[in-house]
Amino acid sequence: MLLGDLDRVDSRGRRIRSVYFRDTVSESLTLGFSAGTLDPADHALAVSADVPVTLEYSAVSSTSANLCTALSIVRKDQFGNPAAPSSATSVTLGGAGNGAFYTGSTCSTTTPTTTIASGASSQTIYYRDSVVETGLTLTATGLTTGAAQSL
Repeated sequence: MLLGDLDRVDSRGRRIRSVYFRDTVSESLTLGFSAGTLDPADHALAVSADVPVTLEYSAVSSTSANLCTALSIVRKDQFGNPAAPSSATSVTLGGAGNGAFYTGSTCSTTTPTTTIASGASSQTIYYRDSVVETGLTLTATGLTTGAAQSL
């Protein structure tokens, strides 16, 4: 969204209009400016994610018994953009029922926690349950708002 304030005159007598830009989507874009017969101007702009405030699971909604299933835990900002700050986030995993969380795709080493590395927005973990269960809600806490994924 572009917003402009009133024209003003600088110390040399030139009229100046300030323009402000606001975007809630993390993206790269080009702003174009034109006025009457003047040559247009473009400005490349990269909009970065805000600080992370929530964790979200990116996962399937169901899995088969004894299948090692990948889950991605994503740090997101207040606008839902993946956020990759310069600090790591320790994540506590819970709600596994009779199953467990694992560090690798072979589901051989269990873990109650994981860490989303500095500069990364997500971390992949794995889940396996040998018992058929319904209504599980997997949880991840480490920021103000945690993640929940029903299986």
